[in-house]
Amino acid sequence: MKKKVISIVLSLVFLLGVSTPIFAGSIHLLKLDTTNGLTALNGNINELFAETNINKLKSQTKTQLSESNIYFQNGQLYFQGKLETEDAVETFITSGEVYLAQNATMKEKVLLADFETYGNISFTRFCIYLNEDETSTISITMEFIDGGQLFHFEIKESSDVFYVIKKFANTKLSGEELDAKIIQLYSLGRNIINYEDDESMELVEFEIEVDENVVEPSYDYRSWDEFFDDLERYGEVELSDYNVPYSMFVGNGWNYQTKPGNCRVDAYRYENGIDMYLIHIGFLSLTNNIYNSKANSQVEVVNGMILEYDEYTDIVSVKYYGYPISYKNLKIGIYDLSGDNIFVTRTVNYNLGYGGSLIRALIAYVPYLNDAVDTFDELMPDYKHNNTYIFPATASEQYARYGEYIKAIGADSGNGYMDRPGNLFAVDGEIVGSVQKRATFHFSFTRSHSI
Repeated sequence: MKKKVISIVLSLVFLLGVSTPIFAGSIHLLKLDTTNGLTALNGNINELFAETNINKLKSQTKTQLSESNIYFQNGQLYFQGKLETEDAVETFITSGEVYLAQNATMKEKVLLADFETYGNISFTRFCIYLNEDETSTISITMEFIDGGQLFHFEIKESSDVFYVIKKFANTKLSGEELDAKIIQLYSLGRNIINYEDDESMELVEFEIEVDENVVEPSYDYRSWDEFFDDLERYGEVELSDYNVPYSMFVGNGWNYQTKPGNCRVDAYRYENGIDMYLIHIGFLSLTNNIYNSKANSQVEVVNGMILEYDEYTDIVSVKYYGYPISYKNLKIGIYDLSGDNIFVTRTVNYNLGYGGSLIRALIAYVPYLNDAVDTFDELMPDYKHNNTYIFPATASEQYARYGEYIKAIGADSGNGYMDRPGNLFAVDGEIVGSVQKRATFHFSFTRSHSI
């Protein structure tokens, strides 16, 4: 049955079972058919979109959305209806502004409503997609605040629905402010009240031992670089066409791949719909080498995106470009210098976002940074910086001045952080000595996602 998409309500309308009225002059946009839905307990996204749960939906369900209408009035989208579960029947009405996505593959194809809670019901996500076949899909996820039970409904409509509601989208937000709002509304994990995310920020540490003039192969870097380049170019790709791990795009929580002298990729992901995974991913290049008596250690953000992976079609699509994982509390060091080798210079380079405290550089008189960090130099927090300190040039001169030998160098980012392509943090030093040059390279940071 073709729905009447727009009708003007000329008199006061009281919604059945709900005391809040929609006043004369409101615009009735759509009446939704009764729809069966998925359900899960305790804010559990995995259970909500599990295959066994979806199979139940095909046969029978005790969860229904009925008597639902969508209105527009005074800059607000109104959603009214009845949620029937095995244990309860809840009538509701909610309102909020609607926003049109303007980035990457969601541009002009996704509408998201920011609805207020109503009683015990939280409107986790209300999303309208414009599909390739010129139909619309209304995707609704709701949650009982007390108890954490989740409900999910998907309703197919004509494309008229998308285009009509698009006319009422908020136009006050734009640019990064709009992007942040869309990410917030699109991410199920951020909006489920009873969703437990103990891994939103996590400490990461790793290190590698390096010999002079030994270069790590770069095949992992090339594989990831090709993957990100094609996403930049095309907006979506088939995952199986690339030599990157499938496990980075499915499952829940953090995953990573590290080649310490080459690259590191961090990904936080969770189920965001039927056969769909939302992924926040960051791609770092790592440099750890000793070449021509100079040790260099650097971490740099190459790329980062918010992606969605459709497991059914094998398509990875970009939701937001240039949006890496956030890396904070960066510590980088070169220590355990071999034999009679010593450092005679230390240079710190960085291009960081700045959070208010000074970058610190260090030297240590013993092989291990964490045993005795003896001297900190505070560096001014310029956006881009190159700071070189020259130490005594021989072991005897260092001993005469310090009573020890400089065997380790490093730096701490303070409140500086990396969250954009091109951000970097690096330390290097010239080495003198009579034996083969070998050292251990250390990285640590906390990583956090935005989904």
